[in-house]
Amino acid sequence: MAIAPIQDRLRQLGLTAMAAEWTSQQTPPDVTALPFEERFGLLVEAEWAARDRRGIQRRLHAAHLRVTATPEDLDGQTPRGLPRPTVQQLWRRQGVADHQTVLVTGPTGVGKTSWLCAWGHAACRRRYHVTDLRVPRLLGEAAVAQTTGQ
Repeated sequence: MAIAPIQDRLRQLGLTAMAAEWTSQQTPPDVTALPFEERFGLLVEAEWAARDRRGIQRRLHAAHLRVTATPEDLDGQTPRGLPRPTVQQLWRRQGVADHQTVLVTGPTGVGKTSWLCAWGHAACRRRYHVTDLRVPRLLGEAAVAQTTGQ
């Protein structure tokens, strides 16, 4: 079977990353010499990685995080007054996995928003859905939910 019809079928199936990987596999001799299973594994891995990236982007967009911060961006040297065991427990997902609500308070400028947005970014990477709410909106939504019985 020719290359172009395979690419067209992959795109019609919604496997665009796999189609792009198929195209890139056609020229390098080191890839064309690989056994079928390895080449097919590369195709599947490319599609999985693309879908994972799109899922993370979709969850980040839906979260409406106010700051574009990632865990790698945080400066661990700045004293924030957060107990290290608590921070480590939250980063290890226990807070999310145990369905705990996280409420961070403190004076202006200590990095609460950056820290929480970085934590939300990490949770989106781990396939959790995140919502970034300030207290006034949270209280408003809670009041509406209470009056509607939700």
